[in-house]
Amino acid sequence: MNSNEEIEIIYLSFVNRETELRQKYITPYLNSEEEHYRMDLEAYTALCFGAIEDFIKKMAKVSLKIAKEKWRQNNEINDTLLSLTYFCIYHLEQGRKNNIDENGNELIPFGKLKHKTTQNIIQNREVLDKLIGFSCASYLNYIENNHGGITYEALLKILRPVAISLIDNPDIESAFTLIKEYRGSIVHRIDAQEKITTLPSIQDIVQKVDYCLQFCENVKDQVLAKI
Repeated sequence: MNSNEEIEIIYLSFVNRETELRQKYITPYLNSEEEHYRMDLEAYTALCFGAIEDFIKKMAKVSLKIAKEKWRQNNEINDTLLSLTYFCIYHLEQGRKNNIDENGNELIPFGKLKHKTTQNIIQNREVLDKLIGFSCASYLNYIENNHGGITYEALLKILRPVAISLIDNPDIESAFTLIKEYRGSIVHRIDAQEKITTLPSIQDIVQKVDYCLQFCENVKDQVLAKI
């Protein structure tokens, strides 16, 4: 399966998942006077939130996979690798230094490189392989352990290192914020009324999710463009 097919399969699975959730938890109330929809709305919101976060992380991983393959096959460094290595070096400079790469090999700090070369000649390819390998491994570990949700700030931390841009749209940004806040009020309480003063309408939540879906489609298109 090539990268194009992989991206489309991931995206289609995500879209189908949202459609399935909407039909089960939302559609029955759209043309109904039934007002006792709290539990179904909560289920839809929480599960959509998880599906969106999972999709974003999968797209980030595919973007990384494409970049690594281009490097391995053609020595091509695209915007993903440039962004990722900068991201990693920046954080290393901030004191989060780890001198072991994904294969357990020593990573040589730039300041000590000249001393090491007197003992062992290091080819350019080896240096770049180490830097790219370490950056990729660090990034994958970061997103696997990132549970910051899907606010714009959290999305920046996931997508910007692999050169995926966020849409500059206040409606989309506010949609992510509302979904995250409502989802947080759902999962971090015991009493059904706790932390919720006003129950969102079905239409409002659907509109916000639709904005999030626009964002996800744009992310998919950006990753496709990297192939």
